[in-house]
Amino acid sequence: MRASERHASLPLGHGASLSKKGLKTQHVDADEKTNYCNICEYKCRHKSNLMIHMRTHSCEKPYICAQCHAGFKMKHHLNEHIRIHTGEKPYVCDLCQAKFSAKKTLVCHMRSHTEEKPYACGQCQAKYKFKFHLTVHMRVHTGEKPYICVQCPARFARKYDLTCHTRTHTGEKPYSCSQCEETFKCKNHLTYHMKSHTGEKPFTCVQCHAKFKTKYHLTDHLKSHLSVKPNICGECQATFVRKCELKIHMKLHTGEDLFSCDLCAKTFIRKRSYVIHMRTHTGEKPFACDLCPSKFASKPCFRVHMRIHTGEKPYTCDVCLAKFAHKRTLDFHTRQFHISNP
Repeated sequence: MRASERHASLPLGHGASLSKKGLKTQHVDADEKTNYCNICEYKCRHKSNLMIHMRTHSCEKPYICAQCHAGFKMKHHLNEHIRIHTGEKPYVCDLCQAKFSAKKTLVCHMRSHTEEKPYACGQCQAKYKFKFHLTVHMRVHTGEKPYICVQCPARFARKYDLTCHTRTHTGEKPYSCSQCEETFKCKNHLTYHMKSHTGEKPFTCVQCHAKFKTKYHLTDHLKSHLSVKPNICGECQATFVRKCELKIHMKLHTGEDLFSCDLCAKTFIRKRSYVIHMRTHTGEKPFACDLCPSKFASKPCFRVHMRIHTGEKPYTCDVCLAKFAHKRTLDFHTRQFHISNP
């Protein structure tokens, strides 16, 4: 029998074949992952992918930018980074002509047009446009705070929050208002502050018509309309809408972290209340009106005063639609005309 006939007569198992030389070889299933990480559960088909993955454990970044020395784990990440220096933005949005240096950034941008939120939390109803935002959100459920301040024990779920916090130690305030001399540690604080000049309050409560500068403050305000207060004090059964309110309330029972006035022995559970109180002793009134000589010890009092000049009346009666500059005036109006005379 010829050699080729002997090879042809060999029984072939599943996944086996004959090579050009007539030798029996074993084919790996296209979906089978045969390369395993010995540190975590990652596995892949190609050894090159495993080598790249191992850099997540070793922090190896072999691709270095020649201009700023930033390091990258993969070559295509370096190529994307180079465009920061060159200004090249080859990826263009067909809907608004915005340009981007990386394709993934364009993909994320497109969700601003489609409102697509493909990343859903498995523990609540939250959905996000970006995977990174979901990763940060999950720390709300896990309690993970991986970013630690090197100067104090404070920990944070987001790197941005750590960066802002660190400036409380350094005193750095890199964001300046173009209309006044006030400076800020964080960019979002400046953005919020700028609305005090424009008067912009684009977020309106549908139940009481109160207006807010940010969506966060509106969302927080909406909790005040909830009939259920799920956070209950185990000591006195007081109930609170917000968990943070319960945490502050507990200081009354534990006596921990209270702020005490050295001049009159009053104590406060909130630092801002303590700071404002101290001004009653020092006479300090840092909030000055630009339109009249009035000065105020607290910002809320200053804001209320400004309504005299602007004519703003943010509080509306649900019954007769009368408008008021102060909530207490609205409450008095309601008791006087609608509750006593239904």
